[in-house]
Amino acid sequence: MLLACQVPVFRYALENWEPNRLTVAILYSGEQLAETKELLELIEQAANTADEKVNLRLHPIDVAADHPAGSAEANYWEMWKDKQLPHMFVYFSNNLPTPQLAWSGLLNEENANRLLQSPKRKEVVERLLGGQTAVWVLLESGNQAADKRAEKVLREELAKKSDEIELPSLMDLATEEKFDESLGVDLRVEFSLLTIDSDDEREVFFREMLFNTELDLKDFAHEPIAVPIYGRGRTYFALVGTGINPDNIADNSNFICGAC
Repeated sequence: MLLACQVPVFRYALENWEPNRLTVAILYSGEQLAETKELLELIEQAANTADEKVNLRLHPIDVAADHPAGSAEANYWEMWKDKQLPHMFVYFSNNLPTPQLAWSGLLNEENANRLLQSPKRKEVVERLLGGQTAVWVLLESGNQAADKRAEKVLREELAKKSDEIELPSLMDLATEEKFDESLGVDLRVEFSLLTIDSDDEREVFFREMLFNTELDLKDFAHEPIAVPIYGRGRTYFALVGTGINPDNIADNSNFICGAC
């Protein structure tokens, strides 16, 4: 008989699934090194400082250098040679080139700060490490009526699911190899909501990154979009517009709390 793991998905993810390390590819030309050096050092320092918890991998590419034909650097420059330099590309994957683009923009102080600093991302991390099951992030569309409707439905349904969903007891999980009670995070069901205004300049990178977690999701930016985040920053299927409804919220919530 095959016994399934009973650890809830969100807890299994928190304990066992490492966060993706984003690749920050920066294209610049040799003569631009002086003007970009300070920003490169800022990003590199953040990527290599453990207590900052910035999961970045810096990959600077000098397009003026002699890169062998067929190399990742040469292929990458061929892909983006129409872009103004210096330019920054953030990817969900460690591999270059890759279609998993999270965000791109000019390398300047404003964009470097957007990449490294985000009050909303920090809040998500604090809530998850505080024991919340998942943080639903509502990307507002700017349509006040639609945004308010989506927020109302989410708050009501997430409160219901927080009360309705039952988890295995600690006694039931005691024999599970993949459950670590010593983690110091309470095992409970608690969903919360975090909204991001469509005009929030501090969260430009975070919004774009969430839009790009699914193919063509950004095409629906004119509607409110709700993205559940759990574990160490994993996202699950986004809900869009009228898709932000009790049935879909329940389906996503039940998966996140289901057996791994």
